[in-house]
Amino acid sequence: MALMVTFYASLMCVQCGWCGAVTETFAAQQKRLDARRKRRGMAVRVWRVVRAFQWATVLVVLGLIASIVLLGTAFVLPALFSSSPVAFALDHAATMVLTAMVIFNYLASILCSAGTVDECFELSPAHEGTVRQGAYDNHYLCLECQNHKPPGVHHCSTCRRCIVDMDHHCPFIGNCVGRVNMRNFIHFKVWTILAMLFAIANCVALMAQEHEWRNFSGLVAKSWEIAWAERDPILFPGLVFSHCPTYFLATLYVVVISTLILITVGILFACIVRHLLTNASAVRVPKSVAKAAQSHPTSAQALLAQSQSSTIRNRSPAGSLSAGIHTEAAAQTEEAGASHFTVVMDDLTLALGGRGLQAWLFPCWGPWHASPRLPPQAGAAKKQR
Repeated sequence: MALMVTFYASLMCVQCGWCGAVTETFAAQQKRLDARRKRRGMAVRVWRVVRAFQWATVLVVLGLIASIVLLGTAFVLPALFSSSPVAFALDHAATMVLTAMVIFNYLASILCSAGTVDECFELSPAHEGTVRQGAYDNHYLCLECQNHKPPGVHHCSTCRRCIVDMDHHCPFIGNCVGRVNMRNFIHFKVWTILAMLFAIANCVALMAQEHEWRNFSGLVAKSWEIAWAERDPILFPGLVFSHCPTYFLATLYVVVISTLILITVGILFACIVRHLLTNASAVRVPKSVAKAAQSHPTSAQALLAQSQSSTIRNRSPAGSLSAGIHTEAAAQTEEAGASHFTVVMDDLTLALGGRGLQAWLFPCWGPWHASPRLPPQAGAAKKQR
């Protein structure tokens, strides 16, 4: 079996000219692992705390959603549509639909797997006891999982497993965002933004039509004067709240919390859209399109350049074939970023077996691919489109 030996950044790598697997020496693996642990020492400690309390974060998110819905339907909507039962029923129905879509996609993002290697990749079966050519093309060994690691796969230190097309580990869902739950995660953000805008619009409409809101500034000023005269700052919120109607306080709570959630989710949604447009992720933010498509430290260009001086590669026809494959891969890398967003949109809309707006509006629990198990060559073929 032909081998292609390369040296990159003082690390010895051996790539099989037949199956394409890349193997590093034990010393190189240990050096990489020690450097990674040293570099991420403080970050790992922080994420261990996050991992310990991530389910508490999920409960807080669910509590915020429940509080906004309950206070809005119990106090804000009745005060806003007190003279119009039909408008109240329509607004209440819209609130329930938005709430159902937010909770549905939030739970799907939490409970669905982000997409492990075993779930998303199906290795080419051996033929007569031999591995097929290119079956492990550019596969590395994950040092933590001790399992094969195809291109585009990242190991999550929080979940302690490798995730396919991993964008980031989200503490708000207690799960990674990867190939399988990406669609539900995007849906959760979109529906949350729509729900918060809807809640803020109702609160602003109520503030505009109620004359008591016009006296709020005077009430605050008077309460502050009394609290200052009594030298008791704690008295100030008590005076304000005691002179406000219940729906008044509920509206204040809903508009403040909804605005904060809208800003937070909007920023996160803008980040994930940017990642889709630039073929990057939160764990792999490149400086160029070429680096965005490289999932491992040994690039295709470095493999080709170093392999030209390798006597093993020069003596082997299979090694020459492998070098040619890497040359083509390096050229295709430049075009990967430009077409990545189109490919992602096609994959997302095909999740329900069709295209168009209905594929996005219809709730779907689970993977964003029609068939999440893909052969090893599927990732490379998708980038060539």
